[in-house]
Amino acid sequence: MGEVAYWSARLERTLAFTVMALVSDDDRETNEIGIVVTRGASFSGLLELGAKLVKLHRFEGQVRDMFTRLSADSRVAMESRNHLLHGAWTTPGKGPASASRVRAKGTVDRPLTVAQVEDVAYDLAVLAEQLFMLFLVIEGAVDYEE
Repeated sequence: MGEVAYWSARLERTLAFTVMALVSDDDRETNEIGIVVTRGASFSGLLELGAKLVKLHRFEGQVRDMFTRLSADSRVAMESRNHLLHGAWTTPGKGPASASRVRAKGTVDRPLTVAQVEDVAYDLAVLAEQLFMLFLVIEGAVDYEE
């Protein structure tokens, strides 16, 4: 669970840096404006802002495609993270533990094994690293082709 918390925080912070880089094409302005624009934004808010920014004409091709794919995958991974970290855990006599999460649409019970929790942590770690690569591409620090 600690790995899930760590990598989800890393993913969220890397997303903020990526959106900051999308905000301006002038490096002198990027940090200052990007910090103001992203400060206090939720994970979903950062994804929505990033999605709007990559639709701009200067972000064609790979940047737009990578951000769109990573955004979709990140939403799924963070939903799993939320279920793990915010769910009410029960341990039945036999079988895996279960996390229950109450949402507006009702309660969702999800049995989770240790391996499944590790998979969520791994997915978050991979996404954080892929998003960091996208950040480097946007900043012009690396040439990268998927």
